[in-house]
Order: sequence, then structure tokens, then C-alpha cells
Amino acid sequence: MYDLPYPRHRVLRKLWKSALEVRQTLEGAGRDQSMLDKGLDALTSVEGVIYAIYCIRSRMLYVGQTYFSAIHRYKQHVVAAR
Repeated sequence: MYDLPYPRHRVLRKLWKSALEVRQTLEGAGRDQSMLDKGLDALTSVEGVIYAIYCIRSRMLYVGQTYFSAIHRYKQHVVAAR
């Protein structure tokens, strides 16, 4: 969890750059990353992911890992927050 004092767009840009670097490293190690190129479908169909959720209200970035899909884990976060 990180408290980031700068605007959301900078956080997302930095996060996206980091994610691309991780994907390139994994591809270089022979791990197929093509299943993540499904766009929004990947959020529900790809399981076992590292994810990041940025809360606009609190300006907190949550990074985690799950064996489930990203959407499934996000729903768990919402339920826990209520």
C-alpha cells in the first residue's frame, strides 16, 4: 500500500510502465503473456494475476496477488471496504 501525493494520471502511467517491464521480463524468461492481450476479457478470464487498485478518494494504491481473476479479487475488495 502506498500513499502517493501526486495526481492519478501520473500514478497510472507509472504503474503501466512497471507492468510492461514485468511482462517483458516474463516473456524473456519464456513465460507466455499473450493471454493478457485479451483487453477487458482478461480481467475475468485470466486467473493468477498481480493486480493494482488505485483508490481516488484516499489516493492509495493497493498492489496484490491472487489465484483468482482480477475482477473476482476486486469484488472481494469492495465487499471488505463496505
